[in-house]
Amino acid sequence: MVGKAHSKGCRRCRRHKKGCDGGRPRCGQCSKLNTECIYEVRDFITHGPAFRDSVCSSSKKAATLQLESSEEPSPATSSPGSLACTSRPAQALSFVSPVLDARLERTAMEMRLEESFWMQYLPYECTHIPSALEDGSGSSLTVWSKLRDQAMGSQTARLAFRATALMSLGRLRTNRDYAIVATRIYAQALRQVNNALQRSDACHDPATLAATRFLALFETFRVGDSTEVSSQAIDWQNHVHGMSRIIEIRGSEKVTTLADWNVITDARQSAAVCGIILKRPVGLATREWSRTFRGMHDHVAPSLRENLVDIMALIPNILDQQNRLYARMDSCVTADEHSKIAEDCMKLSADALRVAELLLAWEKHMLQFVLGKVDLSAIDKAPELEPSVLSTYCRQLNYCEFDLTAQFWFACVMMFTRLAVFHENAQTWNKSMPFSYPLSLPTPLPERFAPAPYAASIARNAEHFFEPAAGLWGAEHAPICMAAASYYFAAHGLQTSAEMRLLQSVLSSPRARAFSLSFLRSLAVAATPEVANGNASRDPDRELMAQTWFGMRPIRHDFAQDAWILAPGLWPDHTP
Repeated sequence: MVGKAHSKGCRRCRRHKKGCDGGRPRCGQCSKLNTECIYEVRDFITHGPAFRDSVCSSSKKAATLQLESSEEPSPATSSPGSLACTSRPAQALSFVSPVLDARLERTAMEMRLEESFWMQYLPYECTHIPSALEDGSGSSLTVWSKLRDQAMGSQTARLAFRATALMSLGRLRTNRDYAIVATRIYAQALRQVNNALQRSDACHDPATLAATRFLALFETFRVGDSTEVSSQAIDWQNHVHGMSRIIEIRGSEKVTTLADWNVITDARQSAAVCGIILKRPVGLATREWSRTFRGMHDHVAPSLRENLVDIMALIPNILDQQNRLYARMDSCVTADEHSKIAEDCMKLSADALRVAELLLAWEKHMLQFVLGKVDLSAIDKAPELEPSVLSTYCRQLNYCEFDLTAQFWFACVMMFTRLAVFHENAQTWNKSMPFSYPLSLPTPLPERFAPAPYAASIARNAEHFFEPAAGLWGAEHAPICMAAASYYFAAHGLQTSAEMRLLQSVLSSPRARAFSLSFLRSLAVAATPEVANGNASRDPDRELMAQTWFGMRPIRHDFAQDAWILAPGLWPDHTP
């Protein structure tokens, strides 16, 4: 029988025009004649050296990812705001097996998967207007170019990237098969990362850091249980800790280029955000990294993002010290302890106020940066340097600068609210104790430290993260800022306020429900484990959880008062 013109049979069967069954290592014809069976070698296109498909036996058949040309999605649109602005329509992917063989790296299918992910993940401006990111704000998106290059040199990093790409595209196309396969690949990548970290040289490999960053991104898009709050936030925090640990082991001397420093800044920002949510210091949350790098590259001016990360890195330590003082207040029984706690309260308050002033000083620099970029031709005169300017004109910036503004609002809401509550709790505790100590804390705080305007700014602009032109990158960054605003409104009993309704409206959109809602709920549970206590219900007591996070709880005085009644001599200048 004569085979088809495009037959992929062995060389002998094609030469003799015999029907070849394609058996490996030898087809039926060659086995019957006991002759050598050779298949043609195929070259795959790669960005590096050509990759050649070797012959493998049927017992070790590699799993493949096949393209189904029959499952064509809707044609790509040409509007700038469309998420599907690709050079060609992406084809649906169908999976035979989640097990990936090293032979399949950088095949045409893998290249198409990579292209599809980056076109859907990055904002429109990054894929079509690269010059939009060349500014002094310190773009957080430039790190992905570095991480992508690092990932291509390691099988572990490639597995992590594939898991992230398949999970995000599966959520985008509402295909659970993608998510199932992505989860299995994620398990392989996680196992390989853990094995790599057992070797002394692994932490010095940039690909290990890239793999950990992709795993953290995977968690923000992971499909959570429909009936329970998933562990997304906890796993994301573990990966952030892993990034911090890897960078600390590598040391600052490994940072030799500005591109390397952008990767470090991105990791430091994630560590600072994680530390603020957990209310305890996280690795890299210090300024030593910035000082060391600036000593080697003093000719490079620090960006607005670097300056903000330096300030945010100071907040977790202050929140941790506040919690420690609360614990000491609850167990205070002597006058000496009381006076010591009062002194520590004033010192901590002074440190916190300095950080708050640094945030406001950064805001002035950002306002000047914004007014230098926005189009002011439509108004009579340039606006004053007021905080409302950021909320008014932030959408005229590119998405990197908009995210930088939202991160600033997040830091202000968390810092200013905790500071005000700390002052009130300290004053209440001091007045309730039998021994009076002159505790001079500003209550209420000056108006410039009011967190309400910043929470309102997040609520009014949150939908900008979910616009089609923002890509999946916007959906990744939105939950952190929205969690801060919703926490503030819930803690103050403003569940029915106009701003809270705006947040709820944004979260009800299809894109937010698909990519951000489960991660936001998981953040709430992870931030207040003492209230959640393993509770995985979908609707926990948000008001109680928010109040607990900000420290809005009555200071327990029972133990101290009982001690005073039993031993009145401990308290001088007071007669029971």
